[in-house]
Amino acid sequence: MPKRATNGAVPEWDALFTLAQGQAGYFTTTDAAEHHIGTALLTHHARSGRLRHAGRGVFRFAQFPPTDHEDLVPVWLWSGRKGVFSHETALSLHALSDLAPTHIDLTLPKSWAKRRLKVQPGLILHFADVPKAERQTWGSVISTELVRTLNDCAGAGVEEQFLAQAVREGLRGGRLISADRQRLAAPLRRWMPRSRSRSAR
Repeated sequence: MPKRATNGAVPEWDALFTLAQGQAGYFTTTDAAEHHIGTALLTHHARSGRLRHAGRGVFRFAQFPPTDHEDLVPVWLWSGRKGVFSHETALSLHALSDLAPTHIDLTLPKSWAKRRLKVQPGLILHFADVPKAERQTWGSVISTELVRTLNDCAGAGVEEQFLAQAVREGLRGGRLISADRQRLAAPLRRWMPRSRSRSAR
């Protein structure tokens, strides 16, 4: 097995590992190539157990400890780090209802709608531009923030019992306040009070 890349550069494993630390131990073949680590080396170390193949063009350092939501990271990397988890997946991340999604919802930029994408089973794509103000970070992944999530779920026809539960729990925990009422879709407002102290947030 060659110790250097085809261009003579020394593989930068430590730098790649540092990058992967912010991605739950995962990295793409593009990340590896930028650190002078080619496909042959990746395949070799996957066979030896140092790496684990985690999907199309995605690997993970085998010794990296488990982290929350790590199953979503390969999907995010597949999207070129452009995707935002949304709808039922985001509602599950917010942990305010008993909804247990059977698929993964990912929102990609609207400009991607015309692309021909090879989508893995169990992944549902949505196309919209999600501004930074409507995003929330969960460790290594990004989802829509709560109000956007509730609106998306309502528009997608998520069962009312889960939406009502999420709104009520959001109010109880101070993650929703009365000022959020105007941003919520009309069907969701009936569970929101018209006045609530901002100090409860």
